[in-house]
Amino acid sequence: MANGTPPIGVNHYDPHVGYADVNPGVMLTSNDDPRQSRYKYNAFISYRHVEPDFAIAQELHTLIETYKAPKNLAVRQHDNFRVFRDREELPTGELGALINQALADSEYLIVVCSPRTPYSPWCRREIAEFRKTHEDSQIIALLVEGTPEISFPPELRNLSTTVVTATGEDTEVAIELLAADVRTQFARQPNFPGYAHIQATNPKVLAEETKQTRQNLKKTEIHRIMAAILGVSLGDLTQRQRERKMRRAMTAAVAFGTVITAVAIAMTSLFFAAQRAEREANDNAAQLLLDAAATSMDQGNRTYALAQGQVAMETINSSMDGYEASRSAYHGLLLEGLEYGPFTGVAQIDTGALTPYISLAANSEYVVTGGRGNTAVVWELQSGQLMYEFEASSPVIRAHFRGDNELVIVSTRAIEIVSLDSGLSTTKYDVNVDRIETSRMFGNENYLAVLPSDYSLLVYDLRTGEQVYEDAQRYVGLYADYKRDEPLVATTNDDYTTSVVDVSTGKEVALLDAPPKDPEFSYGYNVSPFFSGDGSTLILVDNVAVTWIDTKTWEVTEYLPDLYTTINDSVFKLSYDGNIILQYTLYSTAPMRIDRPGTGMNKEPKDGEYQGYTYLSLSDVAQKIVALAMSPDSKWAVVAYEDGTLHAWDLQDPNAYGNSSHVPESHDMPVIDARPQSMYFTPDSQYVAVSAADGSVTVIAVTGTRESNFIDGAVGQSSANGQWFVTATEYEYWVHEVGSDGSLSTTQLQGTYFPVDGGAETALYGNAISDDGKLMAMVSYTGKYLALAQIQGGRQHGLELGEIIELPPTVVDLAFDRSLQPVFDSENNLYLPGMDGIVRRINPDGQWDREYQIGDSLMNSMAIDTASQIIAVSFITGEYVMFNYATGDIVYEGLGQIIDLQNDNGTLRALGIYSGAFFTVENGQLKKGSEIQVSLKRDFYGRTLATASYDQKYVIAEGSNGNPVLLDVATGTRILEIDNRGVLSNSMQFLGNTYAYAYTTFSTTKLNTDPDSRLGWIESLDNLQQRVTGVVSEYDLEAVREGFF
Repeated sequence: MANGTPPIGVNHYDPHVGYADVNPGVMLTSNDDPRQSRYKYNAFISYRHVEPDFAIAQELHTLIETYKAPKNLAVRQHDNFRVFRDREELPTGELGALINQALADSEYLIVVCSPRTPYSPWCRREIAEFRKTHEDSQIIALLVEGTPEISFPPELRNLSTTVVTATGEDTEVAIELLAADVRTQFARQPNFPGYAHIQATNPKVLAEETKQTRQNLKKTEIHRIMAAILGVSLGDLTQRQRERKMRRAMTAAVAFGTVITAVAIAMTSLFFAAQRAEREANDNAAQLLLDAAATSMDQGNRTYALAQGQVAMETINSSMDGYEASRSAYHGLLLEGLEYGPFTGVAQIDTGALTPYISLAANSEYVVTGGRGNTAVVWELQSGQLMYEFEASSPVIRAHFRGDNELVIVSTRAIEIVSLDSGLSTTKYDVNVDRIETSRMFGNENYLAVLPSDYSLLVYDLRTGEQVYEDAQRYVGLYADYKRDEPLVATTNDDYTTSVVDVSTGKEVALLDAPPKDPEFSYGYNVSPFFSGDGSTLILVDNVAVTWIDTKTWEVTEYLPDLYTTINDSVFKLSYDGNIILQYTLYSTAPMRIDRPGTGMNKEPKDGEYQGYTYLSLSDVAQKIVALAMSPDSKWAVVAYEDGTLHAWDLQDPNAYGNSSHVPESHDMPVIDARPQSMYFTPDSQYVAVSAADGSVTVIAVTGTRESNFIDGAVGQSSANGQWFVTATEYEYWVHEVGSDGSLSTTQLQGTYFPVDGGAETALYGNAISDDGKLMAMVSYTGKYLALAQIQGGRQHGLELGEIIELPPTVVDLAFDRSLQPVFDSENNLYLPGMDGIVRRINPDGQWDREYQIGDSLMNSMAIDTASQIIAVSFITGEYVMFNYATGDIVYEGLGQIIDLQNDNGTLRALGIYSGAFFTVENGQLKKGSEIQVSLKRDFYGRTLATASYDQKYVIAEGSNGNPVLLDVATGTRILEIDNRGVLSNSMQFLGNTYAYAYTTFSTTKLNTDPDSRLGWIESLDNLQQRVTGVVSEYDLEAVREGFF
């Protein structure tokens, strides 16, 4: 598995003249060839399913199977050659088993090589599998693009074998890879941009390049490849071919003229039908792949989902019927994939193994897992890209990163040290035990503790391979710990004392007394030692107490009794400094937290004593804990339950623990599909990796790509010009001014509640703010009272409440509804809907001065455009009316709900929803829009809670499940769904002349709690596409292309 550059020599590769003859061996007859009956296929073609590689693989397949060796050439086979190429040979649904069998049944492996081949996990696995049963001399590389240094997979670089010299010594000899070169002259140029770029920018050039590449293959390189397959020299084969071609030239010319005429006629009639079929197939494939991407995103496999979306868009163009819908879905995919909050899944790695261990690199960039068979596999953490795969001599138990460039692989009976730079095993130490069960590295990564099947303890020096320490007591290894920065091992003795031994010298450096034993707790008593990560402290945990010991003096510094921690069947996790201990048993549903006296929740004693412990508990969780991890910075604890759910606690937030009835704030963490088995934070505390019983590893980002952007209160109404909007709790208001970039300037307003019947009453459901941001209208929750309030000093000094007005019964709506939403015009007149079909106006002085009879039933929503002086009112009966509030004239009416009015240079455009579709009214003309692709919620009054962006390109609405959904108006496609944790939304707004939006994250049918709102932003697709290139690698794209197409 070497990773380097193939040797360049006279008989290997010349960048100017191509490759030299491959395998110029002697001629064989079928009787001479011992391999004749062994193989079903002459060759197996391994290639990427992208252009031009795919076209070249197709051409090569055809050329080999139709190849006719000259009859006067003494070879084992003249025709009827067989080739395995997965698209042609595999039935639908067949997977790896048949591929492996086909590789074993093939005499040669031909790898179509280009700069993206090394990023193909499928090609690399096929090469590795082929090498298990074949010689490297049976591999042929076909270079399509690039140079061997960048286009050959690592498995084809620096090939070598061990031979015995005449003196009987073993020596490594380089193997010169059989190779052929079909690159065009353009592809050989130093400034060649690459076929991936050409395909995206100039498909015609790609087509011409593919044509020339196929000609190069057909003209010369097919003979080079066939010479290897036939076992003859290239010179002999080509000379016989030239002789045969001369004899056939005239006949072929005549036949060609006849055939080409017939083909031209047939192709003319079929061309357009084929193009239509191809467009439809690509359209359907793109939609399927986008659906798969949405599923991957839901599963937390974020990087792969983004790659799926990118590949989907490669298959379609703007001329296709479904392009706009696919484009909108892709836009939403990028929004969700690139703008995510804390504790969000970013990758899911399918290791193909059931080994539960994982180990993380010190640079937090890689994870090592078990693989198929006796392998250990290194993956890039954030993308899930396979980086290295190493095969051990027996099944792998664990693997540890050692420094930046070594991997220590522990198999059932051996220890192997592998270089990550070369991919070669540099050292192997055999361990004389029946089976190794687990291992730990310590002492500045120079020592390895090994536990055999009886859980005794063996320690090896990784620099020499020598066993330097042994404790043969059964199970002693289960109650031992190791100092990270020194070669110290702490073990528990039969008398419950603790021995600390320097394994480099074999000397005992400390013998620690047994902690005080509680006479009332004697059954199953035990002691377990734990070193803190920084090495400053040794913690002794027994069944009733915790003792902290300074590792410099070996003196007790703190002691915390009366804990009943239950050592047996327990798992403990320590913070890096040893100040926090988390513990759970096999039956726990909540982990116990213990703080070192003088720190954390034990910083101050209570009633002269330090508190013993608390539980990190969720009131609605009854599942058992199966894994627990604590971040190295001691901020986060993540608990995994047997049903695959995960929960996180902020260990530095006192509100997140100490109260069993308190529900900590939940993060949007992915649910693991299978039972979690192990879980670790990266050293930088930025990611959590969770392995599961199905062989998957889920990678979760701790901080996400954006901040939470919380704002206080639930979102209320915005001004007609979009410059101002309100948020409110039960007793408080905030007014926000929206900047052109979506930024907010916020002021909290004081004294904004209603003193009604001796109590306070919220005004959330009926508030409005004027276009100048200086006047606010508030309707009480019951809909009975109205207050007009001046925002003093341009909202700088709070509100001055005017007289509270009791509304007439015909204005008052039903109690506990969300319907009574007033609106201001540009003169600060306020318009209120009523139950009787009348809109009533109140002037800035609080006087009723006008009524508009526009219907005879209950109204459920209003929208206003002050430039055209139009108000649109929607009714509970499913109708709407648009009227001019200056003249009182009705200008348009129809079926549906108007959600927004916009004026574009004097042209009024109304946007509405009717019967599951958008519609518009412009210049009095009704036009049906796109069907809405998701189900929206309708309240008791038949209203859908929805609001539009300033240009009506997007709508944010309440989905049928209560989650806010962002919709593309042109296509009706859901761009994004915001998980609101199953709580019904009651308010959401677009902010000003931007694509920023705010939505309430927690609400109830009555505002009796303190809600919060969050801000979001619809970034342009162009910007998102630029950003995604830094997240999705070529490896990810290749994995999608080959797995889907």
